[in-house]
Amino acid sequence: PVGGGRVSNITLRSLRKTLPATSEHKKTVSYQFRASLHRLMDTLNSTTPHYVRCLKPNDTKQPFMFNPRRMVQQLRACGVLETVRLSAAGYPSRWTYTDFFNRYRVLMRKSDVHNDKIQTCKNVLENLIKDVNKYQFGKSKIFFGAGQVAYLERLRVNQLRAACITVQKIMRGWLQRKKYLQTYKAIIVMQKYTRRFLAKQFVERSRQTRAAVTIQKHYRMLTVRRFYVLTRNSAITIQAWAKGMAARRTYRKMVQEQ
Repeated sequence: PVGGGRVSNITLRSLRKTLPATSEHKKTVSYQFRASLHRLMDTLNSTTPHYVRCLKPNDTKQPFMFNPRRMVQQLRACGVLETVRLSAAGYPSRWTYTDFFNRYRVLMRKSDVHNDKIQTCKNVLENLIKDVNKYQFGKSKIFFGAGQVAYLERLRVNQLRAACITVQKIMRGWLQRKKYLQTYKAIIVMQKYTRRFLAKQFVERSRQTRAAVTIQKHYRMLTVRRFYVLTRNSAITIQAWAKGMAARRTYRKMVQEQ
């Protein structure tokens, strides 16, 4: 039994040495907090942070209650209204050259497009906005004055609407032409069969008419021939009787004279 206990102790110790130490036992609260803070800082550094200002709608913290005066005071105290005023007085809208090119490429003419997107954007803005004080070109962005982006959006919407109308016009014209060609081919087929039917009827009527005329011709010829033969025979008979009567009279007269 003693030997068995020693063997078991040696086995447990060897197992403890061979088992790897887990990281959970090494991590303390401060280490976890520091690691979490490092991950948060890495996330913030890899993104573009936007700050959100929280405003209290009322001082009593009641739900569904909004105090406009209190809100204006907080906005003025935080400097938001002054920031908005300064931004509107200068160039509040800012677009990168790539975003501007992708957004307003529908307004570009063929002569405005170049391999350099910056030069292309400059050519487009010179044609669209005549007042050069309404926009400025930066190193990586274009700065627009107040109302210029709305003006460009209105031009873009009008251009897209005109393009949609053109596409609809061409599509409707194609559909109507396709429908017209189908109707035209159907009418031609109907006319072909109708004309063939009428031609067959005309030929049949012509054949019947020709047959009727032939029958009438032969019937009339037979009738006239019969009448002619009867009249000829009658005339010959009358002539024979008349000549016989004349001959007999002559004969009698000659007999009496002898």
